[in-house]
Amino acid sequence: GEESYGLLKGTYARDKDGAIGALPLAEYAAELKTEDKTLVDKLFDLYAQHGVYAEQLQTIVCPGAQGFEQMQRIMQRLRSDAPTQVSSETVTHISDYQSLEKRDITTGETATIDCDAGNVVVLQFGDERRRITVRPSGTEPKLKFYMQWYAEPQTDIRAQYDEIQQYLEGLGRELEGLLLGD
Repeated sequence: GEESYGLLKGTYARDKDGAIGALPLAEYAAELKTEDKTLVDKLFDLYAQHGVYAEQLQTIVCPGAQGFEQMQRIMQRLRSDAPTQVSSETVTHISDYQSLEKRDITTGETATIDCDAGNVVVLQFGDERRRITVRPSGTEPKLKFYMQWYAEPQTDIRAQYDEIQQYLEGLGRELEGLLLGD
């Protein structure tokens, strides 16, 4: 397994790896099976208890030299003239990890982001758990949208999760349209 996604369990190994993490997960899956549950069942139980968290990755493919330039223009536009609305969602904060500055759209107040600089812009929609992170890939000709969303739990958690996933798809397409519209 890949060590960058790994786990170090116990003191018998000197480095983490992805294979070690599979062992406690398999043990937990076996324990849940005795209760006639799966890992997915447990995940939805946690959503019911703590709220529904959904994530989705979408990309804009930007091939060739023109694609690289297009990605740079889009990132610059996000920094200088970010959308204040994406679909029905209002952007409340913009975090620019190149300037290491987070700006409140309503008040104009800024705060310093304490981390290493990078070519990343985050659009936040009210709650910090509702955001879209935009960055160019470091290895592919793609602009990536990491969409993260939170919702208070409702009665049918599985249906709610599916609805949020569909909503994120539409939100990503809307943002793509805003960013590609020159």
